[in-house]
Amino acid sequence: MTTDLAPLLVRWRRFRRALNVDDHAAMDRLIAAVEARGPALARVIDDPLEAAIVAVLIELVQGADRRAAGA
Repeated sequence: MTTDLAPLLVRWRRFRRALNVDDHAAMDRLIAAVEARGPALARVIDDPLEAAIVAVLIELVQGADRRAAGA
């Protein structure tokens, strides 16, 4: 894990605890996207928040593409 992403993920996990229980699964998926894609993106994007956002957006677009292909 890129060290710059670690503090961001700590904040996101703390934020998750403040969410309604119904939102925990969605936040878990966002955190998982950053854990999976963030380190590679952080090597080419200097800002860890920007890397995290790009990671989440990639997951969202791919999910939408999969749903569209199945429709």
